[in-house]
Amino acid sequence: MERSVLIWGLVIILGVPSLALILLECIRFMERRKSLLTPVVRNLWRYVLPLVAILVVMRKLLQLQATSLPVRLVETGVWLATIVTLISLINAVFTTKSAKPGAFQFQIPNLFFQAIRASVIVLLLTQLFGSTWKVNVGGIFQALGVGSVVIALALQDTFSSLVSGFLLLFDRPFKIGDWIEFDGTKGYVVDQNWRSVTLSNPGWEKKVVVPNGVLAGAKIDNFGQEGVWMGINVSFSYDDPPNRVLAALQTISIGLERNENPNAKLLDPNVYPLIDSFGDSGINYSIWFKKMPALGNAAIINALMSRIYSMAKRYKLTMPYPIGVQYNVDANAGIPSIIPNQLSDRHEEIFTFLRSLPYLSYFNSTVVETLAEEVTLKDYALEELIIQAGEPDEGLYILLQGSVQLFIQDIQGNDKEVYRLCVGDFFGEMALLPGELSPVSVLALEDVQVLILNHSSAQKLIDSNPRFALEMNQYIEERKRTVYLAKGLENIPTEHVEKVDRNDALKLPSLLEQLTSDSPNIKD
Repeated sequence: MERSVLIWGLVIILGVPSLALILLECIRFMERRKSLLTPVVRNLWRYVLPLVAILVVMRKLLQLQATSLPVRLVETGVWLATIVTLISLINAVFTTKSAKPGAFQFQIPNLFFQAIRASVIVLLLTQLFGSTWKVNVGGIFQALGVGSVVIALALQDTFSSLVSGFLLLFDRPFKIGDWIEFDGTKGYVVDQNWRSVTLSNPGWEKKVVVPNGVLAGAKIDNFGQEGVWMGINVSFSYDDPPNRVLAALQTISIGLERNENPNAKLLDPNVYPLIDSFGDSGINYSIWFKKMPALGNAAIINALMSRIYSMAKRYKLTMPYPIGVQYNVDANAGIPSIIPNQLSDRHEEIFTFLRSLPYLSYFNSTVVETLAEEVTLKDYALEELIIQAGEPDEGLYILLQGSVQLFIQDIQGNDKEVYRLCVGDFFGEMALLPGELSPVSVLALEDVQVLILNHSSAQKLIDSNPRFALEMNQYIEERKRTVYLAKGLENIPTEHVEKVDRNDALKLPSLLEQLTSDSPNIKD
């Protein structure tokens, strides 16, 4: 007996401190590595080892009986410390979220995670009460078995949800983050446990908790996390070639990502038009687009429809409606011909508008009359991109209706407003300098109508009137300086200045000659 006491005394004196030092070094090493097992080792060092050492001293050195109260209390502490340590081990090995890169973790559903922890706690507590406190655990379970029918009836909804929860986890019809719809309810899955599934919808001011039993018996539509496809329909005349219509329809999504309304944004920045069928009064097209299911449909459909309307006017496409068509029949040839719908003539309105512009006051009525015949009228919808920076300008744009924003990307890559223009202002002045690309993007701030003066017509104005040419050059130089300042640059790049100066040097002699002569195109 004395020899046994001596051995256990050496174990306590030498073994426990040594093991404590080893565990402490392991904790420091794991903390440097940010290991997930650090809490497990820390619980062993902090709780389990001291309590086991005390228990060994009481049983082996002090020779206390196992049924004594102090020994039972220490054994209870050992079992509780073991439970805490095992729970920390389960938390380190299993996770309900995405596993950390490089970590030895398994991702499992939250219901399974909770079931594993509950099982460990129940088993160890059963062992604690049975072996340490000599409680007849079997008798307790038998007593519970007698009342199991009553309990089952009282908790049948809870048990139904529990079983349904396990079945849903095994079947896995959805996962956290998916968008689901069932029985008129829809939303993102934000949580799933043994009793219910929690849904969230950006349109709600609250979350909805759905019992697993309800979901188990419902038809569930799972749209996942990649968005859903939707389509809208539109018709165009048989006189409009389908390939031209399809190409025009692809432009309606340009710049839509800048819309301030998040419900009017697409998940895929492009739209995909298709020919559906040949109808009675026109060719039917469908335009497919991808959007997040949580976002409402009205805003995006309104944005696309308004753009389709403006695009149709811009490309001079006809959107037919079902009416009777009048035919003229040539009695001699016997060939019917369709009488087209005549558009109202806006020539007088455009001429009056151009005549009122101060920068065209240098020209007489004949020149302005010619301009009114040569300009092109185009329509753009709210938030539609008219000009993209880095692309050549189609011509000189004159605002007939609405307002636009000129913006650039600064050196940090952020959009920055340069100008806001309204009716009568112009943009696209790079069309006056052949080979130059637009330094700014232009966005419609409302429904916009513009008159576009093509390159050749704009060049004729410059060649025919030096005052107009000088004023345009001043506009160009001023806007370039503003653009570079908005970008966060103090000076215009040297190569760009040399190019502009060279162009001005080529123009200036002829301009001075014209200024000293009597030109019939200059208004007195």
